Amino acid sequence: MSPQPTILIVDDEKHTRDGLRSLLENEYDVYVAADISGAMNVLEREQIDVLFTDLRLGGEDGMT
Repeated sequence: MSPQPTILIVDDEKHTRDGLRSLLENEYDVYVAADISGAMNVLEREQIDVLFTDLRLGGEDGMT
């Protein structure tokens, strides 16, 4: 059996992170982060196939 693809969800709203994780976790290995720092920590240790990010992360920009 091949490993499941991995997804990282980056969003500062907990209900959005939790909702997306709930929808995806049966088919994918899902990681979540509330901010850029948390996302970078995941990206340093895991091979991520797909990244979902909020474009407005509090005071941070989800694209840069």
